[in-house]
Amino acid sequence: MYAGTDWSAVLNRILMTLAVLALAGGALYALIGFFFAPHLVERKLEATLGQGSALTVAIEATKVNPFTLTLSLDEVTLFRRENPPLVRIGKVDARIRAVRLSQRALILRDVVFRAVEIADIRHQEPFLTVPSITTEDLVIELSTGALSAETARLDSPRFHLQRVADGTLNLPLELTSLLPQPAAGGTRFDISDGSLEFTDRSMPAAVRLNIEDLDGTIVRRTTGRETATAISLMGRMSDMARGEITAEWFPSRARDAARVEVSVHDMDMAALSPYIAAVIGRHIRAGRMDLTMQLLLEESELALTNWLVIRNLQLGGSIDDGRAPDLPVDLAVALLEDRNGEIATRVPVARRFLNSDESPVLVFANALADYIAAVAATPLERLAELAGRPDLDLSRFAFPAGSADMADDSRSKLTALDQALELRPKVGLTVYPGFDPETDRDALARQQIRLHVNLATSAVAPDRAADKPIDFGDRKVRTVLDEFVENRLPQWQQAGIADRFPDRDTAYYRAIFQALVDNEEVGRSTLERLARYRAQSIVEELVSAGSDSSRIRLAATIVSLAPDEAADGVVRLEVRPQDQAPAASERRL
Repeated sequence: MYAGTDWSAVLNRILMTLAVLALAGGALYALIGFFFAPHLVERKLEATLGQGSALTVAIEATKVNPFTLTLSLDEVTLFRRENPPLVRIGKVDARIRAVRLSQRALILRDVVFRAVEIADIRHQEPFLTVPSITTEDLVIELSTGALSAETARLDSPRFHLQRVADGTLNLPLELTSLLPQPAAGGTRFDISDGSLEFTDRSMPAAVRLNIEDLDGTIVRRTTGRETATAISLMGRMSDMARGEITAEWFPSRARDAARVEVSVHDMDMAALSPYIAAVIGRHIRAGRMDLTMQLLLEESELALTNWLVIRNLQLGGSIDDGRAPDLPVDLAVALLEDRNGEIATRVPVARRFLNSDESPVLVFANALADYIAAVAATPLERLAELAGRPDLDLSRFAFPAGSADMADDSRSKLTALDQALELRPKVGLTVYPGFDPETDRDALARQQIRLHVNLATSAVAPDRAADKPIDFGDRKVRTVLDEFVENRLPQWQQAGIADRFPDRDTAYYRAIFQALVDNEEVGRSTLERLARYRAQSIVEELVSAGSDSSRIRLAATIVSLAPDEAADGVVRLEVRPQDQAPAASERRL
């Protein structure tokens, strides 16, 4: 039946037919892939991405290679109607990994976004420019327009952050909707070699800060109904300062919740002068700062700890603003700055609930102002603590009544004070001479009467005569006292003493002596001279111990103790910044 059939020719015809069909199929596949697929993909992407971001999406050109399964988009823009573009993407290259019709999802791999620019249409300025963003896998949900990715890498992003005059930031309102949704395990954004330029035009003098070499990660993740964002970034300031921030917050929670740790190393404080001046009322001319701050915010309850180190601080003038605080900054700095020109301290911040109009930054600023005021309010207590003697009262120094020779406890105080002054070289002192109008007057009167008696009855040297005890049983002493009685005591007082001591014994002459003391005239000039000697002895003691005399001044004002003040603390000290100009009532030594 098949005899004579040319099977070779049949086979050739079959192969030819298959080849024609294959070529036709390939041509059709190529035709669809190269010419029809780009239009279909472009329309679908524009509709899908626009749905996901509530923006209009325009793609200038779409290319699909059906053989290599690559997708290329040129000049992708996202914008609102009649507004400038919010997002521009110069080019997108990707490989088509799969199309899941059941899930209505397009899965791309090795996606590269080139020349990306995100703008803030309110201020007509760029917010972010990125030469390239890469991600290994990008899932586009065709039904919702949502994007999701596990990782994305931003190479050399440039952030341009501004705060305008009304206090608002140039953050694009739609920025959150543009970000890919977290994948099942979260989405990680890796930032490499980035930079941030911050300009604050809301301050009286515009503030400009630059951060270079910005590296780190931003992770967005969703667990159940809770969404969390974690940030870990580090960078270098334009003046070689370094900064790090680690933060995590939970925007999905009904009440505020966040954990933040910020570290700034070797920051130029002059660059922050407008902000610092608003808190302390003084400009900053120079200084370097390290700041470490930990913040925990849970259901509006704030816990904030910090450690602040300031080096080589130079204060400027007061700010010309009626709302600026008037704080004793110079004195606080003098009490805190050590011999190396460094201030290392912790600003106490009480744990508290935040009001709706408060922020952690405002709470810290207020705590800093309160801390400065508290330090300056107790300067002598601070110096006593520095000397390791917090129990000492360095405000007053004791002297024996009528004497300029310090008591032993005063010398102990001066030793501690000298140690504290050595640790705080910018602290100056003003010494106020003082006397007790009662005890010092009585002591000086006693010295004067004793001097006269001893000079008249013995050969003791004049400089010792005032201190030599009187022997009321001595005949010569009694004779001299009898003469004094006749010349210095009125008759009624003499008669009163004689009536009380008719035997004219030792008790009688002791009473005579006391009456002479009570009647002795001691002028105020004598008391003031004693007060000056006392103050001078304080100064000399400090200078001999090594304190610079330029740090210590004598006040012209002489303090006369009130009746309710302790008589053993007649000389008063006042702490001031060393380089403060002397007042009219002071004089340099």
